[in-house]
This record gives sequence, structure tokens and C-alpha cells, in this order.
Amino acid sequence: APAGADTTSEADAPSGQTPTRLLRVGLPGGDARALADAAGRAAATDEPDAELTERLLGGLRAHDLAALLVVTPQPRDDGPPDYAATLVLDNAHPKARAIAAAFDHALDSFRREQVEHRLRVRNVPVELLEPLRRTVIEPASAAAAARSHLGGAIPVLLVLMAISGAFFPALDLIAGERERGTLESLLSWPGDRRAIFLGKLLVVTVASQLTVMLNLLSLGLTLGIAVATVAGGRDLLSAVGPGSGLGILAIGFVVLLPVNLMLAALSLALAGIATSFKEAQNYLTPLVLVVMALAGACLIPDLQASMLTDMVPVLGPLLALKQSLQSPQPDYLHLGVATAASAALAAVFIGWSVRLLDAERFLYPSLVRAGWGRFRRWGRGPATPGGVEVLGVFAVSFGLFVLAGGLLHPLGPLVATVATLTIGVALPALAHTWLGAYDPAQTLHWRRPEAAVEWLRPVLLVPFCLMMAGGLSQLQIHIMGPPPEQLQQIEQLLKTIRANYGIAGLMLAVAVAPGVCEELLCRGTLFAGLRRGVGTTGAVLISAFLFGIYHGSPYRFFPQAALGVVLALLVLRSGSIWTAILLHALYNGTAVAIALHFDQQQPATDAAEAPVVMAEQTAQGPLPGLVALAVGVVGIVVVFRARRSRATTRARRE
Repeated sequence: APAGADTTSEADAPSGQTPTRLLRVGLPGGDARALADAAGRAAATDEPDAELTERLLGGLRAHDLAALLVVTPQPRDDGPPDYAATLVLDNAHPKARAIAAAFDHALDSFRREQVEHRLRVRNVPVELLEPLRRTVIEPASAAAAARSHLGGAIPVLLVLMAISGAFFPALDLIAGERERGTLESLLSWPGDRRAIFLGKLLVVTVASQLTVMLNLLSLGLTLGIAVATVAGGRDLLSAVGPGSGLGILAIGFVVLLPVNLMLAALSLALAGIATSFKEAQNYLTPLVLVVMALAGACLIPDLQASMLTDMVPVLGPLLALKQSLQSPQPDYLHLGVATAASAALAAVFIGWSVRLLDAERFLYPSLVRAGWGRFRRWGRGPATPGGVEVLGVFAVSFGLFVLAGGLLHPLGPLVATVATLTIGVALPALAHTWLGAYDPAQTLHWRRPEAAVEWLRPVLLVPFCLMMAGGLSQLQIHIMGPPPEQLQQIEQLLKTIRANYGIAGLMLAVAVAPGVCEELLCRGTLFAGLRRGVGTTGAVLISAFLFGIYHGSPYRFFPQAALGVVLALLVLRSGSIWTAILLHALYNGTAVAIALHFDQQQPATDAAEAPVVMAEQTAQGPLPGLVALAVGVVGIVVVFRARRSRATTRARRE
């Protein structure tokens, strides 16, 4: 309390001691004296007893106080007194942190005033207390700072608005019409049922996208007005200029379009298999909760976009958009990969939903479901799985691959590598085919080529595939820079395998096991299901895209995705997965052999690093990469255009 203030009173003190000043703020003097004495006794001991702490806490709460500060002067013979400050803080009070910070600031200011006063008394320059001069410069605009701070919340709001915009139109257009009795009349028209469903999908998507667009406009104007107000009345145009990130929000409109398409198709499909409006609400409510959970993960501060998170529905585009909003420049790599992954998922869901109108469970939703695979009670199931189903298998496979890699690590490098590929990649594809009672010849393409010439085609493709991958790696290095040192652990693992098990063990780990296991999943179950869901062209592109993403590195994505296209075309050409297995194994083995031939210290892994290593030794600039890419693509086209035998043509038609 300031000396001489009306709110203070001097209490009696023993002779020779400075009297204690008590600040009266609705607190009786006796209670203040008792609390001050109790605080002094508590400060004098290292660990106050329970009775004393209970008395302090009871005194604070009896007068609805969050804290008590006792400042006691300590007399000195040679100058002004020192001071001892005791803070009694109710740490369970909701304002405890704010009050403690305010007290710390006040005491620091008081301490500095006392030190400066003592320096002036002794004619010592006060500037001695300033060995460091601190200056803070904030060159970014207020709009850019606000965009960075709100970068995690804006994408979440947008996707929640999108799902809310798709929820109610989907309910009314399918379940609502079913209850009103107009859906049967609509389906009895001579028009194509798929066209009818696509029309409904267009309505739901437009409603969802309009919701996002209007909210984007509202958010942009609100942010601009708020920034202009905080900035001291600057005009609105300067507040919503380039620094505000409206361009990135416009990019977000495009990035969220595949997400909206996927959510709209899924909402219509779930509403279509329900027998009533209320049942459709029960089906769509979990979808909303899942979307909210995925969107809420975007609010985790340390969670950043990566090649793996880009594959996660909803979360991948939101993380890429969040990272772009919080950065000076858009992250085009993750935005592009996440958008492509969302577009692939949207294509699969749309293909599944469009075919739903011809399914018995849509036309007769009240009938008992037939079951799935080996658990089917009546009727004959399809020969191959659907697109959405194989995407689930792919997700389960990826989770098992990561889990098995950690659990099997103590078994040794060779056993752990082969067992991880077997359990995490091959086993889900084989188990799904067996449990679903699908035809292995059509689902896994588990048959031999009819013609012997088809065994020669993979051998001829190996050098051209290596040149194509090397050219893509060189172009990628020219654009993105040299690859980071994130592959050293894998390279060290393969180096250990070679040292302990020789060339045979190394080839088993990087050529044979990946060739068999990855082909069973990517060119077997995944490719067959996508062909049924989105057609042949979509299956080739989407399976190649997921094959590239599976390797978990942007520097391995383009070579592996290009190889995935070639492998899928080879399966289409021969009708057999064995040709793809042969090409995959020869490609990986040749890449490792080339690396060993050039006396590389770290062998390449899964054929992705060997083209990168070779590309780093080539001349700088895009020309060598373009030449290698062109020669590789031309060679692949020539090999594929080689005349097929009549037996192969007949087998492919069958």
C-alpha cells in the first residue's frame, strides 16, 4: 500500500521494527493481520504444516480472495531497507494464473525501481543495468499474423460447414422421397437411374460447395473488417490485400471440392440404404462425428502435413490448407497430393454410390441383408470386391505394415523385413479374398499367362523402367533440391542385411519379398476392386497413386507411381499378376545390382534410391532427366505395342 494512503492503517509493531501496512479492500484489519502473520510463518518454514496451509486457504476463500501478497520491509543500517515478498495463491482459483502473472509483473517493476533508486543515490549510471537492448520488429501485416493464428481453425470451420450443407439435402433427396412415396415413381421413369443419382449428387454437392463459398466470403470480410479496425481504421482493401491470404482461401475452395464430392456421395449412399428418414439420420450422424474427429485433429499444434497424412480422408486436405495458411507461401506439394488423394477417394465413392440404385438393398431396403462373402446366407456374391471395400483393405494393410514393422524389429533385419511385408501387405489381400469368397483368378489375377511371350515382356521393360525412374528423379531433384537424409536408416538396414546374409539375403529383402507381397495387394485386390468401382482407367491411375504414396516419401513418389502405372498395364496386357511380380522383382534387383556395381556405400532400397543416386551423379539441369525420361517412356510404349499372340488375346477377353 502506498504510504499515507487512506486505505491503509499502521498496525502496532515492536520497538525498532518497521510497522506493517495493511491494505483494506473490504477486509477487516484483524483478518488481514491474521492472514499476514500466517503467511509470514509459512514463509519462514521450508514445508508449512497442514494446519497452517488450511488456515491460509480458509482465510482466502472466506473473503473470496484469489491471492494474498505480503511485502515486509527488512531494515538495513547502511541504506534503504530491503523487502521480502510472500505470495499466498489459491492455485485452484480460476484466475490464479492471471493474478500470479500480474503480481510477478508488479514485483519486477518494484524491484527495478528500487535498484535504480539505489544506483542514483550512489551516483552510478542507471544505463549499467541495460547490457542488452531489445528491439522487436514485426514486418508482417496484421492480416498475415491473424491468418497464421487462425490457420488451424479456418479449415475445420469450412469442412464442418461443408458436411452440414450436404447432410440435410442428402436426407431429403433420398430418404425424404422414399417416405413421401415419390422415389418409386422417379425410378420408374425411362431415364437412366445412374443419371438420376448423379443429378441428386450434383444438387447435394452444389449446396455443400455454396455453403463453403458463402462462409469463405463471410470469413474473409469479417477478418478484413476486424484487422482494419484493430489496425487503427485503415481501409478495408489494405486489410484484405495479398497478405490476408484470400488467395489461399480461394485455393482452399478448390482443395475442398473433392472432399465435398466424397461427403455428398457417401451421404446419399447412406441415406439410400435406410428405410426411413429417421433411420437415415442415424446412419449419417456417425459420419458427421467421424468428420468432426478428423477435422478436430487439425487443431493439434504440432501435427504437420506429410505424405502419410495426405492419404487420410478429410484430415489430409485440412492439414495442407492449415500449413499453407500459416506459411508465407502455399505448400503446393502437400496441397496437390492431398487433393489428388481426395479426388481418388471421391471417384471411388461416386462409382460405388452410382451403382447403388441398381442394388437390391437400395430397391428393397426392408429385406434381410444377404451377408458378405463366406458369411452370405443366400444368393451368389460378386466375383470381385467393390472399390470402397478394397480401399478399406488398403488402409488396414498400411496400419498392419506400420505395426508389424515395430513389433518384429527384434527378430533381425532380414526376418523383420520379410515378415513385415508378408503380414502387413500380402496377408490382408489373401485373407480378404478368402473371407469374401472372391474368385482368386479375377481378384488377384492368380493365373499364368497363356503365351510364353508374356514372360519375356517384363524382362524387356526393366531397363526402360529404370531410365524412366532415373529421369523422374533427376527432374525432381532439379525442382525440389537434393533429397534429405531421411533414408539413412533404411539404407543402413539394407547394408546390415548384405553384411550378415550376403547378396542372396539382400535380394530376398529388396526384390523378391516386395515383388510378391506388394503386387498381391496393389495389382491384385486393390486393382480388381477399383476396376469394378471406377473403371479400368481410374483403377490404373488410382492404384498407381496409392502405390507411390505407400512408400512414404515425396522423393520416391513419382518414380514409384510411374512404375505402378506400368505394372497395372502389364497385368491388363497379360491377364496375370505373375508378370507384374517378375517385373517388380527384376526392377528392384537390377537397381540394387547397379548400385553395387558402382561401389555405392549404401545400397538402394526398394528400387527408389538407385535412380536417385544415379541422378545425383549426372550433370545439373533438367536436360539429362528429360532425355532419360523420354527414352524410357518410348521404350515402354514400344514393348507394350509388341504384337500379342492369339492365346493372350483370348485370355484377356475372357
